[in-house]
Amino acid sequence: MAFSRIIIDYGHGGMIEGEYQTPTGKQYHFTEPEVFSIYEGVTNRGIASKLMTLLVKSGVEVFDCVEDCYVTEPVTAEDLEQRDISLGARVRNANSENKRGETLFISIHSNAIGKNLKGPSLNAKGADVFVYRNSGIAGQISSKLLAEYASTQLRPRRIIENRSFYVLRKTAMPAMLTENGFFVNIDDTKANAILPSILFANPGSAENVENNPPPPLADATPAAVEVFTAAAVPPAPTPPAAKPNPPVAAAIPTSAIAANKPPRFPPPPVIPGTKYNTSSSFIRLIWASSDSIIR
Repeated sequence: MAFSRIIIDYGHGGMIEGEYQTPTGKQYHFTEPEVFSIYEGVTNRGIASKLMTLLVKSGVEVFDCVEDCYVTEPVTAEDLEQRDISLGARVRNANSENKRGETLFISIHSNAIGKNLKGPSLNAKGADVFVYRNSGIAGQISSKLLAEYASTQLRPRRIIENRSFYVLRKTAMPAMLTENGFFVNIDDTKANAILPSILFANPGSAENVENNPPPPLADATPAAVEVFTAAAVPPAPTPPAAKPNPPVAAAIPTSAIAANKPPRFPPPPVIPGTKYNTSSSFIRLIWASSDSIIR
């Protein structure tokens, strides 16, 4: 199965002027073996921005269903929408840009157990992938993805069918929700760490980071990042003169223009007939230091 458009959802809210936008949960304040705070929505944006950047560099069409726009240039976590947009809006945005048969939906999260927001590192760890049905295309891709976690800092756990997750139940294209480790486990948290200037920017919290510095990260760069890469299938044969290739402007679907959803940046050139194939290296998970990620 080939996909030419990837829709990306990054869960929960981020940071606005030092205030976490999902204040009642989705965070953990470690008391041991080290003392620092983690915010899942911020980590999700760190992962999503790296994923978007590599997909764009690989020539894949990327749609951000949280901010409701196309991404055509490298982005950072700070560039992404920081508000905690409703699930209904995320799904509506995604479905409005579904190119039937060529679109894949990826929702990025990390996991937790218990209801406490503060405490020691917990034992639960590892990565799960959720799908609506494991028998479909999404299940096939999830199997490849889960297998790749074995070569990362995150232990692969399982693929789980879930009929209640809204973004899996309501999206109109193959969809998966990835739980990239447990943010209540210090090892998984460090595997997902992003720039401390974002991750630890919550001066209003009870655990003021001025007194509790974050764990060391080499050169304040990502310790490890989940990304996907794409490999292009050879272009389709040149069509007959009676059926000329579409103009470059077709890179941005007319549905997006009609809905007043311009790309975040000017669209890149289009290579007619280009596809990105899951059977080659499209779903290839990379966990590495920033030295081996994009410069």
